[in-house]
Amino acid sequence: MHYRNILAKFDELVARESIFYTCPQLTTLTDNGFEFQFAVSPILGAKPLAQELGLPDQPRDLPARFFGPGSDIGFDAEMLLETVNDTHLLVFNKFSVFRPQLLLLTADSYRRQTEPLDEADFAATLSVLQELSGSGESYYAFFNCGVASGSSRRHKHMQVVPTASRTLFPDVPTAEMAVPYGHLVGHISDVDKATTQASHAALVYASMLDQARTRWGLEENFPHNVVWTTSWIVVIPRRQVRFEGINVPNAAGMMGSVWVPEEGHVETWRRLGPRSVLAQSGYSEDL
Repeated sequence: MHYRNILAKFDELVARESIFYTCPQLTTLTDNGFEFQFAVSPILGAKPLAQELGLPDQPRDLPARFFGPGSDIGFDAEMLLETVNDTHLLVFNKFSVFRPQLLLLTADSYRRQTEPLDEADFAATLSVLQELSGSGESYYAFFNCGVASGSSRRHKHMQVVPTASRTLFPDVPTAEMAVPYGHLVGHISDVDKATTQASHAALVYASMLDQARTRWGLEENFPHNVVWTTSWIVVIPRRQVRFEGINVPNAAGMMGSVWVPEEGHVETWRRLGPRSVLAQSGYSEDL
């Protein structure tokens, strides 16, 4: 679907209050060389948490309410944009911080957010990112693997969001020195003609997971964030932490794009130290 059509449908659904969205208040600050952008959106205060749905871990047949019998993501036919590669559903995020904010759900609703990404996941997201590349706005995809990574749903899904005029650190070579947590960066723009970019990305990602397990002594299925564009992939191993007064940062938050429901949460981040929050949420780079 063309970007202009996506935007037009998004605006229509916002006007009909099918999508909850208000333009976020953006605040930028830098903590010891790492840039943060706080997006204050009251919409986040209305977003239900997975625990509030009261869903058991075993899927149940509720096709009228969710995107498939194994899903815990609320179904709304208006949210569906298209099926991508017969493997994923491209839908709007009902509680959007940005205009637009997209989800890519696995068509198989029994796939779980604790599973690593596979080639089909990369093929779907790269297809969407390439379609959005002509919009004049930069977009990136991210995946929260496991609860410790900031995930709040079980049904496997990726998100695609605009950078909101930010330059992410993999695009600024000197910025990587200021990143407050251990991470790995892989490049996927140079692909052999015999290999698709999706298969190349999947191989690079799998190699990065192996490197992370060795480097930080992690278990097989460790919680992590993945952030990627059509040029690069970032893997961020995560550990279970809790902070008083704020939610565990998701993948976007680990990249410095922090979404909060009210200004008071920004002040809490300031008090805790934004850089310190991210450092505690990941592993040390100095191993």
